[in-house]
Amino acid sequence: IAYNDLCATTSNTYTFVFRVSDDFCPAPAVNIITVSITVLAWDVVPPPSLRCISVLPNGDVTLSWIPPPDPDNRFNSYHIYQSATEAGPYTVVDSIFNINTTTYTHVGAGANVASLYYYVRTRSGCNGNVFTEPSDTLQTILLDVTNPGTGSAALNWNPISTPPPATTNTGYYRIYREFPAGTWTLIDSTQNLTYEDEITLCDAFINYRVEIDDESGCTSVSSIDGDLFQDLTPPA
Repeated sequence: IAYNDLCATTSNTYTFVFRVSDDFCPAPAVNIITVSITVLAWDVVPPPSLRCISVLPNGDVTLSWIPPPDPDNRFNSYHIYQSATEAGPYTVVDSIFNINTTTYTHVGAGANVASLYYYVRTRSGCNGNVFTEPSDTLQTILLDVTNPGTGSAALNWNPISTPPPATTNTGYYRIYREFPAGTWTLIDSTQNLTYEDEITLCDAFINYRVEIDDESGCTSVSSIDGDLFQDLTPPA
């Protein structure tokens, strides 16, 4: 049975020719008919809607998505793909066999030192043989914090996709600062991919992270980065 792989569908139509005759007197009857039978394959379950991508402090990556509809119970598995570049090549890092799963954590990803790309495909159809096209591709946010020596911290980061997903709430990135160690404080928000934070501390190592929300309720979180800063504000 052929199937629709969301790119093309080969023929499932089979044609038969029937010849029917009898020996009726005085003239035998003969009839020939052509019958075509089309066999329909199971519907293919679409890929999940990949919404958020978060970098954990140790560099692991957590993906969050919305499961696809599967009214006929045809789902077989999700397959998680990852690459160091947007163009690939992509490799499978894991598979999940429960359609109700909505998150996955890639352990040992190393996204605290490099930005990585991910997408998810669904396998379904007859005997679970059909892979869908990929979901949207999301990129982990790699935060770069530098000390330009001007009494401020310069923050730069990348979006999770270009253009950003339409489902991100207002498109604002929230900026968090860690000081003292273990205490994170929301200091500002911006729609830009850069931010400058004035430093009023002396000889302090300060960490930062940025976050952006999705309307589904999940949040994409950047890697953590920081530097040693000194207060260079001239005395009054």
